[in-house]
Amino acid sequence: SFEKELEALEQLCSRSVDGVVIVSHVFSEKNIRTDRFRSDNIPLVAIADVKDSGVCSLNFDIAVSMDELFEHLTDNGLRRIAFVDYSVYPGKYEAYRDSTRKFGIKEEYYTDFADFADDYDRLVAQILQDLPEVIIAGSDWIGAELIHRFSAAGVAVPDQLAVATIDGTVLSATYNPPLTAIRSDIPMLAKTAIDIIVERIKGNTDLITKTIPTKLLIRQSTQKKGQKK
Repeated sequence: SFEKELEALEQLCSRSVDGVVIVSHVFSEKNIRTDRFRSDNIPLVAIADVKDSGVCSLNFDIAVSMDELFEHLTDNGLRRIAFVDYSVYPGKYEAYRDSTRKFGIKEEYYTDFADFADDYDRLVAQILQDLPEVIIAGSDWIGAELIHRFSAAGVAVPDQLAVATIDGTVLSATYNPPLTAIRSDIPMLAKTAIDIIVERIKGNTDLITKTIPTKLLIRQSTQKKGQKK
């Protein structure tokens, strides 16, 4: 939650650390408790889409890869493309939304759920009732969890329902079926974050905002037999 993330940040900075890299959206809104991190010039990088927040930030550029994913799906005749993710990560949904508009696809999205078994049961029941042709999951974990539950309900991926994910971790390559994924370059993100921290420690006071490119990896989870790659 916002409160817990902020408490963790305050505890870290109270220990006289040289710098902090935090994966959080706590800087996405103005708050008295976050103002000190903007004014104290603490070497800090937020991994989040928080431009103009008063802190250095990094984020993944999902837009290009999302367009490529939509091109892959629509080239194979798939046009009912739905999105599933937690509501606290708006950047992924926004990339999906923008691609639906470019390709003339109606938005179908599911964001009102948490990482609990009962919520997943309700989510899967709703998806199977609506029965889109494709699910784009906001993470490999969400995609794998959905496929497991689709299989238990007798729905085969990709023959009856295609699934793609965002993250592209090892899970996406080793899952059965292997997951089509928008791969986030975590090593490049980490190196860039540390480089910014070092620059801030050296005295560079510029507020640096960068995006890290992603890559589309097409695998079996979105390919029926005979479809284009």
